[in-house]
Amino acid sequence: HTAKQAFEEAKIKHQEIDVLQIYDAFSICPLILLEDLGFYKKGEAIHFFKEKRGGPGGDLPLNTSGGLLSFGHPGMPAGFVPLTEGAVAPPPRLVIESCPSAGFVPMASEE
Repeated sequence: HTAKQAFEEAKIKHQEIDVLQIYDAFSICPLILLEDLGFYKKGEAIHFFKEKRGGPGGDLPLNTSGGLLSFGHPGMPAGFVPLTEGAVAPPPRLVIESCPSAGFVPMASEE
């Protein structure tokens, strides 16, 4: 219910999301969250991975850093990792290669 309300309040639709950064401390988390967020019906999120939609070149890149499982779980601040990855410092190469529609504005030090 909360996800539906958040989408409504933000006035966006699922198909408007270009990159998805979600909590994934356990391998089952992305499946559950894709369904709970309304991207898939219950029991159908496995198709997202079978169709390789979340990888580089997919139509919805997921956790472009590789996620918590790829670089270790930092403990209590783990929920901030996907936020930071998506909002503060997405790797330019991954954003450009994974999701050209998201665009990229270089930081001053990268110009």
